[in-house]
Amino acid sequence: DALALVSPDGTVRYGCSRRPVTLTDAVRGQINPHLPLRSLYIVEATGKYVADQTSEDESKEMRPYQEALERVLGLKK
Repeated sequence: DALALVSPDGTVRYGCSRRPVTLTDAVRGQINPHLPLRSLYIVEATGKYVADQTSEDESKEMRPYQEALERVLGLKK
């Protein structure tokens, strides 16, 4: 995931994160038309298909993205 924030004063902040997954050929759960590949992969952080993740699992999956967003917004260094 890549993030960029351009402030009105021209300041640019960048962030990136990595959420490793294993892409499979088996659809698991409903296909999200906005994120169709999510039904095809197993999240490395949890070892589960997205459809099988609990809210806690999804938080674990999204943690790298959240940390990158916090850096871009200046909430974390």
